[in-house]
Amino acid sequence: MAEIVDTKDIEVVDPKNTEGIAQSLVPFYVKSYHESNKKAKYLSYLVAHFSTLEACKLAGVHHTTVMRWRENDPQFLALEKKCATERALRMSQEMLDIEFTRNFKLILERDFTILLKDAEGQVLSEKEHQYLMLIRKFYTPQQLAIIKQLASGVEGDKPFDFTKTVLEMRITREARSVK
Repeated sequence: MAEIVDTKDIEVVDPKNTEGIAQSLVPFYVKSYHESNKKAKYLSYLVAHFSTLEACKLAGVHHTTVMRWRENDPQFLALEKKCATERALRMSQEMLDIEFTRNFKLILERDFTILLKDAEGQVLSEKEHQYLMLIRKFYTPQQLAIIKQLASGVEGDKPFDFTKTVLEMRITREARSVK
C-alpha cells in the first residue's frame, strides 16, 4: 500500500507556474518522493486537460511507465480516472480561481505600495504617477461590490459567475474611457 509523503518534503509551488497550481490540487502519495512527484506532475497535466500522451511528454515520463503505475498502483489508477473525468471540471475551475486570486493579490500589493508612497508624500516616479492615475478609476463602490462578490462566491442567491463579472468590469472600464 502507498504511503503519504510528509508535507515537509514537498517543494514550494512556484506561483508563476500553472502546472504548480494543478499539482497543488493533486495529492502526493507513494513510496518514493521522486516517483510521487512524477505522478503528481503527470496528473496535474491531465487536470489541465492535456491528453494522456501530452501529459506523459510534459511530465517527462514514458507512456509505459504510466501503464506500469496503472497496473501496480490502484490508488494512482483511481486518481487518474478522477482527474480525467468528473474532477477535471471542478479542478480546472479551481485552477482558474487560484490563478486569478494570485494575480489579483499581486495587483493589490502593487496598488498598495504606490498608494502608500503617495499618501506618505514621497516623490513618485513618472511611471508610478501614471499607474496611480490609472488605478484610481478602479477604486469605486461598484468595484468593491464586485470584489466582495468574488470573495464570497455568491451573487445574491445565485453562485458567483466569473464570466459575468469580467464582462461587467470590461463594460465599466470601456464606458469610463468613452467619457
